[in-house]
Amino acid sequence: MKQTTKLYKLKDTLETVENVSKWASGKFTCASCRKSEDAAKFPTPVGDLCISCVEIELKRAARSVDLLNWTLPQYKAALESAEKLRDRLTALWRFHDILRVAALKYPNDVDDLRKLVIRSLGFISEHPLSAVVRQAAYQTSLSFDKSLAPMLIAENQTTPWQHYANTLMALSHIAPENRDVRAFIQQAAQDEQPDIRKRAQAILLKIGVPSKQAEAFAKPPSRQAMLENVMEMMPPELRELMQLGFVEETALNVPFTVLDAPPAPQPPAVANTPQRIAQLVEQHYSADALKRIYKTYLHGQFFTEDDFPQSGNWSINKLKKSEMVHALASVFSQQDLFLRVFAKLPKEAQQMFQQFVWEGEEVEAKTLEAAYKVKIVKEREKRTAYGYGGGFGNAQDIEDPFVIFQIRTHYNWYAYDDRYAYYFSIADELRSIFKHYLPHPQGYDVLPIPALPQADYLCEDRDQILRQIHLYDTYVRQGNLKYSESTGKLMKASLAQMTKYCGIREFYLHDKELAALKTTLIIDFFQKNSLKPDKEPELYLKTLFAAFFQAPTPKGKKLHEFLYHLKGSYYDHDIEHRERRVRAALAELLKLLPPGQWAAFENLRKAAAYRNLDFEVVARKDYGNDLFFTQRYKSQYGARDERVYVRDREYKNAVVTPFLKTMCFLFAAFGLLDIAYDLPKNQDARDRDKPYLSAFDGLRFLRLTPLGAYVLGLQETYQAADAQETGTIILDDKRLLLTLEGRDPLKMMVVEKLAEKISDACYKVTYQSFLKECVTQQDITQKVKMFKEHVTAAPPRVWQEFLDDVAGKINPLAVAEKMAVFKLQPQKDLIALLARDETLKKYVLKAEDYHLIIAQKDVSKVKKRLEEFGYFIDNF
Repeated sequence: MKQTTKLYKLKDTLETVENVSKWASGKFTCASCRKSEDAAKFPTPVGDLCISCVEIELKRAARSVDLLNWTLPQYKAALESAEKLRDRLTALWRFHDILRVAALKYPNDVDDLRKLVIRSLGFISEHPLSAVVRQAAYQTSLSFDKSLAPMLIAENQTTPWQHYANTLMALSHIAPENRDVRAFIQQAAQDEQPDIRKRAQAILLKIGVPSKQAEAFAKPPSRQAMLENVMEMMPPELRELMQLGFVEETALNVPFTVLDAPPAPQPPAVANTPQRIAQLVEQHYSADALKRIYKTYLHGQFFTEDDFPQSGNWSINKLKKSEMVHALASVFSQQDLFLRVFAKLPKEAQQMFQQFVWEGEEVEAKTLEAAYKVKIVKEREKRTAYGYGGGFGNAQDIEDPFVIFQIRTHYNWYAYDDRYAYYFSIADELRSIFKHYLPHPQGYDVLPIPALPQADYLCEDRDQILRQIHLYDTYVRQGNLKYSESTGKLMKASLAQMTKYCGIREFYLHDKELAALKTTLIIDFFQKNSLKPDKEPELYLKTLFAAFFQAPTPKGKKLHEFLYHLKGSYYDHDIEHRERRVRAALAELLKLLPPGQWAAFENLRKAAAYRNLDFEVVARKDYGNDLFFTQRYKSQYGARDERVYVRDREYKNAVVTPFLKTMCFLFAAFGLLDIAYDLPKNQDARDRDKPYLSAFDGLRFLRLTPLGAYVLGLQETYQAADAQETGTIILDDKRLLLTLEGRDPLKMMVVEKLAEKISDACYKVTYQSFLKECVTQQDITQKVKMFKEHVTAAPPRVWQEFLDDVAGKINPLAVAEKMAVFKLQPQKDLIALLARDETLKKYVLKAEDYHLIIAQKDVSKVKKRLEEFGYFIDNF
């Protein structure tokens, strides 16, 4: 193939993707994913693309479409267009964005938009992308609430059958327990269309139906199923012998190391039957990779020619993919067989295997080659494909020892030489199985550090939070924070005022960009807090974090909103379940720390990852996740800023690690942790020209405090180190004077809100001092409530009369509705007429400075009466 010398922009060609005449069909190999197919293809200057790769490119383009500024007619036109399929797919893939806008601007039309999505479930046309439209509509319908099941049933169409089938599957997902849904599916199970009947019967077996009906739909067990049942009844020793022959159809800077002693065998947490593992192997390994794995590791040691009956001379090349799948699955199903294969891997491949199993990240080949100093991708001259040295873009380009990993390739449209980038990983479900086979890696347990290494900063709360937590809570609760009317963001001056007033000692004292991190965390933690601060400080703190970690319906700021370094939008229809999972994982994370001893944050992060603690605070691949950071790239031609979306490979460095560090700073702000940290730096990702991505990147070491152990329930009681500062407010029973005795910051704040200082400890309350900063009636009510809560609920008579008087003087002026005000022209005759005419006097009220007040219903009568005296009026 002649190498092109012109850079090719795929997006220009995709402008014609809606034109069905631009498509073709026949046998081809996709220029992007390198899969061979006999199907529809989209020709481009660099080769034919399959439907899946076209879909990927269209999804990428859909992210940049400004849907938020579309109008309702545009939304409806896009969702029902049979010609503009790009608009239709964009609207379906990003329907959650459309719903957010429609809920605010067009609330009465939301159901109509949902019905258009439902109608797309049966979209049929000659265009090859029609199936993609149906699939996009189906995926969108899965996000519907179960309350929308009646709408799905009502909008169902029996023809085309694809609409009927997609409706059945959507209903079984969103409302499987609904009685009407089950009746609908049971009716479909008797439908005359075989495609519908088969699907409905399968769904009924999956969700459960009365036994007689289930038995009627169930297929007779296969010979293999019967063999499996027999094997389950065998003694373990004999079952293991039988299974031997059973055949059933990311990067680190240093190499990965493991501990010497393997763990005791444990049963996997997931079902590792040969059937399930065979499905995973079938899904994640190509036939070429399986053939090379079999030839390199399995043939001769585990299997021979006798295990695969074939006609003629036996050859590995004659093995079917299903046979090789079953062979590898039988090895993956048993720890002893797996470890024998693992031992045959080269040292570098073993270390990579450990890394993928325990870290769970996808890593590029170039990064692995640099870290482990080994060749993974074949030399260029050994991977010539179709006369071109760019490679095949699949397992054929990989050296034999490394095809045991899952391989993903990415085609670079702009490259001249190596067109493919290769990424390696192990599927999550396989990782869960292998974790029970392999020894624990170094860092599995959080080990204490004998002596704390040098760090730039040290934050040790020493129970200071117990003296201030009620002050923080009350300050936020009383509405002292001011937000910008245009952006809705907290004003910097208000942030600085709280820092100063509450005596908050910030994490970084002399850096303007980092100056208010602790105050920001405290404010965000207390947002929408409904718990009353009526307990002792340590018990109140424990109650607050019990709600934070364990609340059935988490309130307050969402966890993804603590990712201060990210911009963009995020929507998740399953956010409450995600919040509960991550919050529970945060509590488990802290419990991994050795109480009272310093440990490295990196050790804690790895220990959490190795235990599969769930910190997916935002969806990793969901199109509701449009969060990004901006990274600056420099070259000889200058610098450019580029958005980096936090999905897939960027997820660990841009989401998980910054989130965990932010949470550790939050826990330190409330005294649960002591932390040691430097100025933030980050070598993996940066925000434009900053040396870091997140302001919390500087965290290095941490220690669980005794107070933190108490809050987490690791110890039953807690005794504060120092006595709490106390104060008393004494009211004069004759005058509106009060005295503050003691040094209680909370009492001081309350007094300053209500009174004006006249001496060191004496304050005077006036209407002006009490009503200062009050803008609305609610502000005054809040002031009275604050007085009752923090001063006394039963004040002396003079004080109660004052409070009653304040409440009684709220809104003394009422707006006179349905009244019109007019100003007279200074004409003597007109003034005299209004003074003597009995009809006009009945409808007109006189005000100062020639003003008249007339009821709206009487304006026409006054106008008509004046016209009788020759006055013409057309200005009202």
